[in-house]
Amino acid sequence: MLTSLLKLTVFLLRLALLVFLIGYLPIYCGYVKLGLALLAVSFPVWKVLFYAVRPLGPNWRKARSGSCYTYWHHEFTLVFKGGTTTANLEEVYDRLRKFDDFDGKTNRLARKRGKMVRNARYIYFESQGFFGLLSALINPPLVPVRLWSHRGNRLVVADTADGHMLKGQRRFQAKADGHGGIVVVTEAYDRPRDVFNRLGLRLMGPDIQSEIWTSYFNNIRLYYASRATSTEVAPIRTPRVGLPATSSSSVKWVPLPKYPGEEV
Repeated sequence: MLTSLLKLTVFLLRLALLVFLIGYLPIYCGYVKLGLALLAVSFPVWKVLFYAVRPLGPNWRKARSGSCYTYWHHEFTLVFKGGTTTANLEEVYDRLRKFDDFDGKTNRLARKRGKMVRNARYIYFESQGFFGLLSALINPPLVPVRLWSHRGNRLVVADTADGHMLKGQRRFQAKADGHGGIVVVTEAYDRPRDVFNRLGLRLMGPDIQSEIWTSYFNNIRLYYASRATSTEVAPIRTPRVGLPATSSSSVKWVPLPKYPGEEV
């Protein structure tokens, strides 16, 4: 219901903006104005058809020379009562892999839907509220990431896909800290997809983006509140950081050219 209302609101805003712009264009041919109106009003339909027909995949392949990325880092630590076990570590990883704690509770900015597309796993994120309304003016209402995970490293990798407002990669990982705790961390290198999203990010501020992942991690803390103590979520943002060639796991921060499978 909310998604349908959002789409209708976006359509009406686009229509109002179109009427305003065409009314002031120095075009005196009524047919030209009518053609422009029909093209602009039907733009959302054409965009939906474009993303439906186009094979879904990462919306970038390699780091572009001269481009700068923003580095994001959020983490917290869980210490289970009675001692942390390997089973606890596996459970935290599985919840990360499935995004079980993303929707609701402290997260009022976005929600998610999972879907398999051509044997690849995707998560579609839908922004909520005023931020979601502004985003839907220039992006699809649901923006996808391609997801795969590595159980041995308890690592989840999300690559932005066609239609996403960003280009980049985000990782989630659960790892033992060597002192009886589990460190839950997410890192990302990303940049706006185009000039419109760059302006939108500057308008809304990067705090909105950071709050989504802080809320997600706080939801995980709430889930384990009766079984474990946890530290506060510590967010770090470093703007204009060049994309690194490798990470600590020697996996490049770019999409794998061939999808490795839902879990390896």
